[in-house]
Amino acid sequence: METKVRLVDIAERAKVSRATVSRVLCGGGKGSIRVSESTRKRIMDLAKEMNFSPDPSARSLAGKNSYIIGCLIDTQASLQKNAILSRIEEMLNERNYRLMIGQAHDSYRRLVKYLADFRSYHVDGLICFAHDYQEFSLADCFRPEDNVVFIDEPNVPISHFVSSDFHQCYQNLVLQLVDAGRSRIGYTTFYSSLRCNLSKIWGYRAGIHARRLESFELNIEQIISPKKLAEQVVAYVRQTQLDAMILFCNDLFAMAVCRELAAAGFRVPEDVAVIGCDNSAFCEYSTPRLSSVELFPDTLAEAAVELLFSVIDKRPVPPKVLVAPEVIYRDSTPESLKNG
Repeated sequence: METKVRLVDIAERAKVSRATVSRVLCGGGKGSIRVSESTRKRIMDLAKEMNFSPDPSARSLAGKNSYIIGCLIDTQASLQKNAILSRIEEMLNERNYRLMIGQAHDSYRRLVKYLADFRSYHVDGLICFAHDYQEFSLADCFRPEDNVVFIDEPNVPISHFVSSDFHQCYQNLVLQLVDAGRSRIGYTTFYSSLRCNLSKIWGYRAGIHARRLESFELNIEQIISPKKLAEQVVAYVRQTQLDAMILFCNDLFAMAVCRELAAAGFRVPEDVAVIGCDNSAFCEYSTPRLSSVELFPDTLAEAAVELLFSVIDKRPVPPKVLVAPEVIYRDSTPESLKNG
């Protein structure tokens, strides 16, 4: 059985006092204790090397940080959300924090139970991915003392969140497609009333309105397989004579649409341009190579962590941080866009 590493053990290795180690790792010690940056780094490095972990119960009783961050995430979260979570865990580890994760899907009861668990462990803050549901709202579940930061805009009146600036991105995308000669541009998405989709829809409509074009909106209010979605999109393209289709759902669905269009005799992008969302690694290997919206998950994660610690430290911060996505143009859109 491993012996628990104590503050005094780290102090002996670092050749400093126990009070200095406590000041760096636990925020303890008297206010007069000053620690140089080189000493702070040496202590942090040793704590990591020696697998030091503060006792959250003892710390909470002393009114100090638990060095635990809670995270609520949907069991069926996208690859991009999981990429954000992975980077968040790395950043918290660099700060000597642990991440406690609660996962659930479409279950208000389970999400609320996880919140209660987090509070029982006196977590210092929360990062919440799982909040955008049609059947229920978590707006009344959070307390000011929870120190919560949301990923994507929540349905919570007073909140801090980090999100992609979808409105500007999709407005620009429509304008660029028009400049490339497309005039019948549509989109498709699941659950159009979800807040994460509304900003995409509003951006699309802003671009359409700016060029005085007709809008074509295919909203599917249930999750279906990529093949079934692709079949519906092809039928819609044929019915409306679209020359561009924007998929707000992920790249897998966009790739299925490209395949189904080809099977129906449409050429991509000559007849119909197709744009996905998430810019997954598979985009480079699809046929044709798929144009997609890059969300920059690492940047979103870093912004979320910085915002969270500003909230924990009670520093004045803006309620939201927006990260600008970027359309990566490949072979499923007109050649002129790649060169632009």
